[in-house]
Amino acid sequence: MAFKAVFDGVQVWIYSGIFCIFFAMVPTLLRRYADINIPWKLEFLLFLALFLHVGGGAMGLYNVFWSWDMVTHFVSTFMLALIGFFLFYIVNERLGFVQLNARKIILITMIIAMSLGLIWEGMEIAADMLVDLRAADDINDTMLDLVMDVVGGMAAALLAVRWYRDGTLERTSSEFGSGLDGLFIRLARIMGRPVTQ
Repeated sequence: MAFKAVFDGVQVWIYSGIFCIFFAMVPTLLRRYADINIPWKLEFLLFLALFLHVGGGAMGLYNVFWSWDMVTHFVSTFMLALIGFFLFYIVNERLGFVQLNARKIILITMIIAMSLGLIWEGMEIAADMLVDLRAADDINDTMLDLVMDVVGGMAAALLAVRWYRDGTLERTSSEFGSGLDGLFIRLARIMGRPVTQ
């Protein structure tokens, strides 16, 4: 997509494509150098969200299919809310500051989803004001994006509740969390900080 954007001369999608190439390498780098295995479902959602966004822009699909933006917002928010809750769950496992149940999982996941959705819409508006990117077409586009963020966040919350109940979160987070623990211990040693296990 980045190469296509080069030939089309659309700079924003050139930079977005290059950013996504490096961002898509993060799971591989974490696996290789930090011994952290990101669950394949989350990795797939990450790649799908990147492809929908950059592919939609570089191929002009946002203009061809009116629903492309809606699907992209749904998938991106679904993915980010799941990853955000997953990280929250790992931290909470170690610090134990919240006793989780279904209602709290839904609330936490929805707060993550809506916060990220608002940040994204704010960045679109800022880009429009600073460089006339025309990322946010009008107030209707912004509101529809936020509605899709709510829908994606709710879907992520319901899946998080299911994973919590069937033990998927606990199984997955133990492997992922131990890799994170190892990374933090190595970083602490590099910085000369005392390490307690």
